[in-house]
Amino acid sequence: MNIVLLSVSNSLMKKDFGIEAFACRNKRRIVTAFFNGFLYALLFAVAVFFTFAVFQDVTFLVKQGNLGFWSLFVWVIVQIITAFAEELFFRIYAYEVLFSAFRRKLLSIVLISLMFAGVHIALHGNIKQFFVSLVFSFYAFGIKEKRPDDTLYYLGWMHFIYNCLARFVFSV
Repeated sequence: MNIVLLSVSNSLMKKDFGIEAFACRNKRRIVTAFFNGFLYALLFAVAVFFTFAVFQDVTFLVKQGNLGFWSLFVWVIVQIITAFAEELFFRIYAYEVLFSAFRRKLLSIVLISLMFAGVHIALHGNIKQFFVSLVFSFYAFGIKEKRPDDTLYYLGWMHFIYNCLARFVFSV
């Protein structure tokens, strides 16, 4: 599903807006985006962890499920595809569509963030997931505003690394 979402979103970006989503003039910036994405994800994860720690028990260093090499390898590949697909669709393509329709940044950001959070609660059935996803979306849009060049790489890596931290480092 996420491979289809990634492919379709990329094609629609080219067709509808003439934007090559994965274009990067400087390949070194992809590596820089990874490390910056790591820092953005770490900052967000720490904020989520400590916010939830105030209200409930949280688990640190989560160990659940099969952590064998192939299981972990497949999980990582799926998460990379998922993170980039969601960022390309929500934060880039759907945002461009809504912004072109409404010509209002804040309205477009709020609607996309609600859609993003709605999808996550529908998939996970957890109200905490809704609020974390909503705040994550606003956070990602803030990064998008701050880093307009190579936005997909910054956001995709940040999303992927946050998912890794949420899966293996802490649980709320």
